[in-house]
Amino acid sequence: FFLGVGVFFFLFVTVGVILGTGTNGCYVEEDAHKHGYIGKVINIEYGNFSELLPRTSVDIAIDHAADDPRDIGKQQLEKMVSGRYMGEMCRRLFVQTAGEERVPPLAQ
Repeated sequence: FFLGVGVFFFLFVTVGVILGTGTNGCYVEEDAHKHGYIGKVINIEYGNFSELLPRTSVDIAIDHAADDPRDIGKQQLEKMVSGRYMGEMCRRLFVQTAGEERVPPLAQ
């Protein structure tokens, strides 16, 4: 969507990024057909990037607190940068900075 909007205003746009509740990106690949794609826009799903990322103890804790246990270890980049996780990340960092020994439960 954002790549299309960008091209509407600026003809030279070749990359689209969304950073909101989740995160994702796409780019224009002139030779996409050589790799079996139809069209030229490649959706790269970079929120799935999970290997070799430098992670803090808070990043690891958020990953392990996933709603679905099958999501642990997946979507690491998305869990580190997207809006869905920012509130919990800030809460855990504040608790850690304040020197609490445990993370208090969420208010009901």
